[in-house]
Amino acid sequence: MPDLKNLEQLVEQAVRAVLDEMLPGLREQLVRRVMEGLEPELASLAAPPPPPAPAPISDTDKLNHALTTIQAGTSQVEILDAMIEGASQFAHRTALFVVRGANAVGWRARGFSDNEAVRSSPLELSEGLAAKAIQARSLVAELRIHVGL
Repeated sequence: MPDLKNLEQLVEQAVRAVLDEMLPGLREQLVRRVMEGLEPELASLAAPPPPPAPAPISDTDKLNHALTTIQAGTSQVEILDAMIEGASQFAHRTALFVVRGANAVGWRARGFSDNEAVRSSPLELSEGLAAKAIQARSLVAELRIHVGL
């Protein structure tokens, strides 16, 4: 029977030989797997952080911008366009009419399915809801009830 000490040395040499053979491959595999695991972290470090979300614009700032734009207008077209754009910051649907004689003619509209329809729909100002609003210089509402028979 071989000596226990000799047997231990033979096993140790065999293990060392196998490990020496396998160690470079194991190192390479270990480095690759660690780097794969770190990829998301490394990518987030390499990518610039997303820009901060812009601060919401206050109604006061919107109104100030609209007034500044209106005042900066040098022609009737620029002034009226600035007015409709400013109004559209505060309402989903807006329309601007220009008074000409007894009629109010549509200038521009925003938020309607057909914004151009306002141009072909003049308002009669001598009677009706528009006339009441102009005379009162305030909001006027009318309630209509339709009864189907």
